[in-house]
Amino acid sequence: STRQIVANTSLPGENQTVTNHMQGIYRTSVAMLMSRFPQLTVVPTTPSSDNIKKAIACEAVLQFWWKDSRMDRRLAQASKWLSMCGNAALHTYFDPERGLPVTETVKSYDLLFEANANSWEESNWRACRKVVLRDALAKSYPKYASYINSLPSADRDENQNKSMPDGRVDMWDDCPC
Repeated sequence: STRQIVANTSLPGENQTVTNHMQGIYRTSVAMLMSRFPQLTVVPTTPSSDNIKKAIACEAVLQFWWKDSRMDRRLAQASKWLSMCGNAALHTYFDPERGLPVTETVKSYDLLFEANANSWEESNWRACRKVVLRDALAKSYPKYASYINSLPSADRDENQNKSMPDGRVDMWDDCPC
């Protein structure tokens, strides 16, 4: 078979149409992932009326948490990152200020795990990156304030290729995900 190299034949000042074939594939995969969200159900352990009441109450609490945490939005964000990069995570932790568990979408660029591990589960450690204010981090960990102040600034947001405002540092959190 022969191969041909086609040179750009447009004249200066002339526009050339470019069709993005990947956008349709991306939109289709995101739509498919977003149409299949998990549903929460609590089943009583025994047929006794007390266990049935407890199951109904637990399911109501879970549904409230699902809506209050905007889990449908979090899963939609994770679906988009999963379609674009092949990796995303949901990181849930307890926020002592709010007194509630918080779930955040972790972008694929903000996930780090052991090199040469074949899967997420095989890795001995996992980490989630978050860009935080240096002063807030030093205030949260006063024992390590001098070390935190010596850290280099997070000069770039690798997710969006934009400059970061001054006074930000990368914080890597243990991520059991």
